[in-house]
Amino acid sequence: MNLNPMFNEIKRQKKSKPTPKTKPTPTQTPSNKLTTPKKELPLSQKRPVKSNRKTRWDKTKDIKIPLTEQQRMDLRKHFKRYQMLNRTTSQTVFNTQLFRFALRNIDSGIVKWDLPYKDTKRYAHIKPNMVESNLVGGINGYAIEKGLSERQTVHRMVISVLEFLNKGGELEDEEVQPITPTTTTHVSQ
Repeated sequence: MNLNPMFNEIKRQKKSKPTPKTKPTPTQTPSNKLTTPKKELPLSQKRPVKSNRKTRWDKTKDIKIPLTEQQRMDLRKHFKRYQMLNRTTSQTVFNTQLFRFALRNIDSGIVKWDLPYKDTKRYAHIKPNMVESNLVGGINGYAIEKGLSERQTVHRMVISVLEFLNKGGELEDEEVQPITPTTTTHVSQ
């Protein structure tokens, strides 16, 4: 019930008038065939159109890894240091750079595959591109090779590089750049 009586009367009139249901009228097409108009489905019932386009290689995939409070503080400390040197722009970009460093140095013994993994419900985000994501979670990826989930694999790689930084290691600019389809051959697997 509205406070304005004018709207109450309009509402009553609308309720009292039944809307006639009519059949769609046939229409004439240029080819002189009679057709009936098609009913439009609501958006919730429309099927998505599948396309056969390739996925861009630079499309990112968000991977969340759990961190302890100490690991979070260490990541933040190193991020601030590299941010002051203008070598990173955000915490997520820095985390992704650590992941890329681990991918490029996986055979040098930096990555420790036996690190403990516990879901702490506090996460850091890593956004690898499709090429980097396939190196970890693809058919011949490190996750399958090591018998781990993608998240556990990325977690162990990033935490290993964090420990490397805590021991005085440095990230080289060339080793934190995105891995592209042309540089995939340079990454050891």
